[in-house]
Amino acid sequence: MTSLLTVSFFLVVHANFIVLAFHVSSRISNPTRKFISSGCVKNAQLFSNRMNIYQPQWKEVVPIFASSSPTLSSKAKKSSSYEERWLCSYNNLMKYYKENGNCLVPQTYPENPALGRWVRKQRSEYSLLQRGQVSRMTPERIELLEGLGFVWDANVATWNAQFDELRQYKEEHGHVNVPQSEGRLGRWVRNQRMQYSDRQSGEDGGDFLTKERQRHIQQLEELGFCWNINDANWMHKFESLKQFKEEFGHCNVPSQYKADMVLARWVLQVRLQYKNFNKTVITKKGDKKKSQARNTLTDERIKLLNSIGFVWDPNNAFWWEQFESLRAYKAEHGHCSVPQRYKHNPKLGNWVSNQRKLCQEYITAVSLMDGMGTNKEPLKIADK
Repeated sequence: MTSLLTVSFFLVVHANFIVLAFHVSSRISNPTRKFISSGCVKNAQLFSNRMNIYQPQWKEVVPIFASSSPTLSSKAKKSSSYEERWLCSYNNLMKYYKENGNCLVPQTYPENPALGRWVRKQRSEYSLLQRGQVSRMTPERIELLEGLGFVWDANVATWNAQFDELRQYKEEHGHVNVPQSEGRLGRWVRNQRMQYSDRQSGEDGGDFLTKERQRHIQQLEELGFCWNINDANWMHKFESLKQFKEEFGHCNVPSQYKADMVLARWVLQVRLQYKNFNKTVITKKGDKKKSQARNTLTDERIKLLNSIGFVWDPNNAFWWEQFESLRAYKAEHGHCSVPQRYKHNPKLGNWVSNQRKLCQEYITAVSLMDGMGTNKEPLKIADK
């Protein structure tokens, strides 16, 4: 009887062992078949990588089943499901990379919102891993993601992409003063100036132009970036003036220059500011002080304008230009009696006529002052 019970016991144990072994085998093979049939893996290499991810986990699962623990068996099932979802999302990321050339999936990606959330989750898991905390990120997954050029810091990647676009803008336009109306690049340029201003004031409100990212500041400055928007606007107008000179040979932009009225108004403003640059005013107490009128001119800007032959007083320049033409006329004809309708140079004929009128008016004014007993000498302009 005892021997019969012993034999029965071993038969029951053996049968349980077979059932457990079959159960473990089915738990391993079913997800594999399901994964292959789902279409998430389309090549043998990716399937091999998936098996590398699975193997360490299934090695831990096998002894768990041998100990007949139903709770841990559900964990194994959950792990298998997570792996399948992860690789399906990876396959979707691969498609995004083929279409866009990068893995910078927006968090609110309208075509596949789940993919945007998954990409953000990978960066979060990677950050946990870097800090030594519990993370689902594994070396195998890191290798798969980096094989697609996955960027763990999306902010830095976005900054570099915008900087490359700014470099291309300079190659095309000759400067980096991108107006805000240029869309995303214009807004990005504005943000760089705002963040730099916050940093200079000690507020450090920017994410990418903090003290730890001096390299970005250096890159922008080497590209000729202007941190002050007023300086940027001024230089933009100056570049437009240089282009005007290249086309017409001078800097005398007409006040009604319809092709670029903004440039015409800027030139008039610059000349007015130059008149007030060193102008002094007399206070009520009789003291002299520099005019407080708003003036954006500086010594450096004056040098820049002088370097391209800018004329500060166009009327005075025009007078001397016509005077030189009159000198050439006399050398050719032996006199200065230029007809008012001189076909070869109508401007010279009109100018000579105006000089005679002005001279006559001056003589008349002096005669009137002589009759009134006033000083005949021209009024002296007070020293500035």
